[in-house]
Amino acid sequence: MRRLGGLALLGMAVLGILVGVALAVFFGQDNRMDTGPHRLQTGTAAIVTAPQAIAIAGPRVELEVAAVEPDRNLFVGVGHDVDVRDLLGQTPRTRIDSVELPWRIETSGVDGSGVPRSAPEDADWWIEQDQGRGRATVAWDLPDTAIDVVILDRDGREDLAVDVTATWEAPGAFVTGIALAVFGLGVGIFGWAVITTRVAPRGLHARRGPEAGTGRA
Repeated sequence: MRRLGGLALLGMAVLGILVGVALAVFFGQDNRMDTGPHRLQTGTAAIVTAPQAIAIAGPRVELEVAAVEPDRNLFVGVGHDVDVRDLLGQTPRTRIDSVELPWRIETSGVDGSGVPRSAPEDADWWIEQDQGRGRATVAWDLPDTAIDVVILDRDGREDLAVDVTATWEAPGAFVTGIALAVFGLGVGIFGWAVITTRVAPRGLHARRGPEAGTGRA
């Protein structure tokens, strides 16, 4: 029973150390994790994340988007899913269905024959937005509600291709990672001690007591 308990503690220790080291390495002492640039391209004029693609809340994200063709008139916006869907309507687009850190995405095409209902920069509900010739950057705190990130060619030119660099900032991530790794190490040492320490059989001292007290004349 002691052996099983010790093995369970060792398993917890390994998990804690791995997660802690991963946090510390990925975010570093400045609590920032950078990834990119990564190429995104579509046969349409729009790239949009699905609401479930970014399913975490809390960290601050900075997204730098650079068009492969520098003369592209880019718009990048972050908005609530219901507002984004209403704006885009039947606009054909490439949808990013999932995002895994540090960078792995899955995409699918959304067919359509329309255009955005209005100029995206005219909407007043964006959480964050930016536009520019060939480049745009947005930064925002991830909320606990469904949001979409939108990358558009404002002129409606198709075959949009961009390079995206993402920065995730999580205050305290480095210290948390180190603390978790140290805690895991402590649990591991305790678990190893539980496995290797031998316990004297119950009653051993009691049996030896009378023998030690008898002597020969």
